[in-house]
Amino acid sequence: MTEDTLHDDQLKRLNYLIRRMHQTADAFYADETEPLDITPVQLAALRAIQFRPGTDQLRLANAIKLDRTTIAGVVLRLEKKQLITRAPAPHDRRSNLLYLTEAGRNLLGVLLPAADRAQRRMLAKLSPEERRILLDLIVRVVDQDVPTAQKRKKSA
Repeated sequence: MTEDTLHDDQLKRLNYLIRRMHQTADAFYADETEPLDITPVQLAALRAIQFRPGTDQLRLANAIKLDRTTIAGVVLRLEKKQLITRAPAPHDRRSNLLYLTEAGRNLLGVLLPAADRAQRRMLAKLSPEERRILLDLIVRVVDQDVPTAQKRKKSA
């Protein structure tokens, strides 16, 4: 196998391409949002809370497809930045309901246009129809049950 063949083969590997796409998306996002200090996952959490005020941490995790441990860290960081508040759930004192603060709402007013600019820049080489198709295809790929490490261990 020649170096060119290896290179061409690697460029057609889905995992490699997705990793590169993720790096590219992160670079554009960081370029547009750096002074705001909000990660794409934190943005997803803020948006989910915006659309579901009073959601609890478990429902938030399910909404943005994160595990319990990861969402706990995301919520803690957003709370420390004073972008969300937690209030005890009246029906279950062990559960907290999540709400955007005014600072969180204001930040979204600046952050969303910045994230949109990043996305437009990343997809600039595609026609509007190609952008729509790409996004539709990505949604179809990620909107499925995926194996977890626990499931893979049981089947091995």
